Amino acid sequence: MIVVTDRQLLGFVSVVAIALIIYGINLTTPSRPGGVIPSYGDISQENVVVELTGGVPSSGIYSLPLGSDLQDLADATGLINIKIKNNARLKLQRGEKYNIEKGYLLKTGAMLSSKKLSLGLTLDINEATEEDLILIPQIGKKTAQEIIRFRQARGRIAELEDLKNIKGIKEKRLYLLRKYLHAGELAGEAR
Repeated sequence: MIVVTDRQLLGFVSVVAIALIIYGINLTTPSRPGGVIPSYGDISQENVVVELTGGVPSSGIYSLPLGSDLQDLADATGLINIKIKNNARLKLQRGEKYNIEKGYLLKTGAMLSSKKLSLGLTLDINEATEEDLILIPQIGKKTAQEIIRFRQARGRIAELEDLKNIKGIKEKRLYLLRKYLHAGELAGEAR
């Protein structure tokens, strides 16, 4: 027979009550106030996907409608006390990173290529480095170097079809690469 003292019973009930309170708070508190966590269905040509950084609770990846601007990003993230330096109506660009620094929301450059690829965003063949290209299935170090040499010789690659001029890239391989690469500007894409 197990003997439980009144003090042990009170301790057990207290622990259970505290656990239930914490669980209830977690259920009712949004982890991203107003934010949108993109799913693969959200990442399309109709959305602009951006990264927000800066050590704020709403840091992360956001998918907003094409044509959204800095003010829309601030509103979506619940950042009401953030000042938008220069132009609140500056259009967001797909694959860009925006940082909050000293209370200001600033554009700071592109997302890492690895993040873009993991989110299903394509890389511009004219901007991709050898390291970026190696991240793509179907492209190893040798092919990446050939693409860079080909691009340097031509200045820019006007369309992905041009890659068929590189040894080892034929129609089937090019078809597979289209999922990861584009040539030129896409709607909402950073230049």
